Amino acid sequence: PNLSTPLQIRSSILIGGGNFKVIEEAKITLLNGALINITGGSYSSEGSASLSLRDSSVMTVDGGSASASGDSSIDLIDGGSLVLTKGDLDLFETSSLTASGDGSSIRVLSTLSLHDSSNLTISTGSELTIEQGGSLSINDDSTTNLEEGSTLTFPKGNIVTTSNGRLVLGINSVTVIEDGNISFGTNSILELFKGALLLIKSGILS
Repeated sequence: PNLSTPLQIRSSILIGGGNFKVIEEAKITLLNGALINITGGSYSSEGSASLSLRDSSVMTVDGGSASASGDSSIDLIDGGSLVLTKGDLDLFETSSLTASGDGSSIRVLSTLSLHDSSNLTISTGSELTIEQGGSLSINDDSTTNLEEGSTLTFPKGNIVTTSNGRLVLGINSVTVIEDGNISFGTNSILELFKGALLLIKSGILS
């Protein structure tokens, strides 16, 4: 994501402490390169609340934490981006995180965890990158779904699935492991659809 636009001409939400909480059917939309930056405290959503980032808008978790629960959603659309550096994101209770449209992306350098039948979806033209020791944890009947034409790479990253977690590699999706690891625990599932590519350059699939 492009973070070069000066803050004084970007619309920004800066969270340095406390808790920014979005509840029930509240909706927040960031447009045109807007920024939400969490350096301390937390962001949380619940109920049917939604956070949408469009048109090169960026959410960064540089500290503190972020979470979604109870059917709430975080949507990255047409170039929207999520970057987890020093803070973690947890999805609970059937909540969802979706990247869709050309150029939307998720970078994980810390931990992205799915619990309680939550869903992570990477749609056509979007990318998920797990790097520098970052981890994607898929638990408790949760699903990570790479749809047709999407890309997953993890240089020095990790994917761990437990308790019926599911990793689905869709039609013509590309998954590349470089010095990374994928580990499947009890009753976990790896599913590849027609034309899906899983390329292990170096690393471990267990």
